[in-house]
Amino acid sequence: NFDEIDLDTFVDNIIEKVSFTFGVTPEQVKSERRDANINSARQAAMYIIREITGLSQDEVGKVFGRNHSTVNSSLKNVQQRMSSDSKYKNLINEIIKNIND
Repeated sequence: NFDEIDLDTFVDNIIEKVSFTFGVTPEQVKSERRDANINSARQAAMYIIREITGLSQDEVGKVFGRNHSTVNSSLKNVQQRMSSDSKYKNLINEIIKNIND
């Protein structure tokens, strides 16, 4: 388990890794921008943060300035895409593996 400060740093680290992988900046991932590549990175980051940290959807939402229903739909989008796109699934699992190593 993490204390508050470690958790914030850890979450920022996840966002950085996801941003780098998707070719966007951490600021863009946390922004309101809806460009497809930024949105895709944001959804992946939400999914990965939730997978690794077990934060609630509300807590994940706070990181991105979104509400839990937005987080919920992002998680569903990522799960659907992972089940239909093996390259994407491998990418997400690779990011999770790299973060956990």
